[in-house]
Amino acid sequence: MLTAKLSSIPPTPEPVVIESTGDTIMDIQKIGVPMIVHITGNECASYFGVSTLDEDNELIDLLVNTVDPYYGVVIMDLGDKWTKRMKVEASCAWTIEIRSLFSARSLDVPGTIEGTGDDVLQVTGETPDLVFITGNDCGSYFGVTAYGRQVDLLVNTVDPYDGTGIVNAEAMIVVVQASCPWTIEITAK
Repeated sequence: MLTAKLSSIPPTPEPVVIESTGDTIMDIQKIGVPMIVHITGNECASYFGVSTLDEDNELIDLLVNTVDPYYGVVIMDLGDKWTKRMKVEASCAWTIEIRSLFSARSLDVPGTIEGTGDDVLQVTGETPDLVFITGNDCGSYFGVTAYGRQVDLLVNTVDPYDGTGIVNAEAMIVVVQASCPWTIEITAK
């Protein structure tokens, strides 16, 4: 699934940076491959939503949906549809930076990585095996998913989490959905 998409990504496409205030709908000119999106905004703590739309203006994905100030990294276009527009619903300033998937932080195998909030990690190093995940002390939504030839939902909870899982040997990307600090430790086969 993901392997074919990654092979078609140019190694270093230039980042696209968009800064504005308030509600906006913008056309996205990109290359039709998965990308990561750094999003910041909503310092005024009002509603803040960022969604992707296809060529028919149908919703593909809701990237951000919060009433809190937001800083995070999310993935765009991992599925079968490609973003043609982004819709931002906001009351105050925001910044969106669209980057190559290869610019995501590395989750080295074996190794440990820490973060706070949403993030996208590329799995690098040796073949992954076990994963030890802790986080979500704030009791918000906490999801961790590994993507490769298959999709592995490693964590899906609203409770504080401390557990162990198995990562598919072909995992290439790990997507974290979180509101508070987390730690991921991964071992090699």
